[in-house]
Amino acid sequence: MTFGMYGALFLLPLTWQSAGTLDPVGAGIALMPMALVFVLVSPFSASLAGKLGTRRMTGGGVALIGCGLVLIGLTADSASIFAAEIGLALTGLGMGLATGPLMGAAVGAVVAARSGTAAALINVARMAGATIGVAVLGAVFAIAHGGPDGLRLSMLLGGLVQLASAAVVWTTTRPATALAR
Repeated sequence: MTFGMYGALFLLPLTWQSAGTLDPVGAGIALMPMALVFVLVSPFSASLAGKLGTRRMTGGGVALIGCGLVLIGLTADSASIFAAEIGLALTGLGMGLATGPLMGAAVGAVVAARSGTAAALINVARMAGATIGVAVLGAVFAIAHGGPDGLRLSMLLGGLVQLASAAVVWTTTRPATALAR
C-alpha cells in the first residue's frame, strides 16, 4: 500500500523544484490533496468496510492508489500540475479507504492478546513498503536521468506495483459472505 505513495511523496516535489515549477513551500502545499482526501475519507472506511467488505475496501483502495500514480506518470511532462493534483487526490482516497480495513483485518486475525503484535507488524510492513518504494522508485528516477522522464517511469512502475498488489488482495482475501459462514 505504501510502496508507490511514498515514492510519489519523494519524487514529485523533487521534480517540481528541479524544473522550477514550484519552490519548496509551493511543492509542500501542492502535496496537500493527498493528505486532505485521506483525512476526510478515512473516518468512513470502517462503516464502508462493514457494508462492502474488507476485500473490496483494501483491494479497491490499493487499486485507486495505483490509478493515481499512473495518472501522475502519464502526465509527468505536463506544464500544469493539475493532473498530478488529481492523481494525488486519488492516492489519498485509496489510502483513506484501505488503511482502516487493512489494520482491522490484521488485528482481527489474531487473538486479543496478540493484537498489539499484529498492529506493530502491519506498521513495520507499511514502513518497509515505504522505504523500499522510495529506494526502488528513486533509483528508477535516477536511471532515467530524473525530470519528467524519470517521474513518468517511476510513477508508472509504482502504479503497476500497486495495481498488482490490488490483484493479490482481491485473489487472496475471502469475500465478506465467505467470512460470515
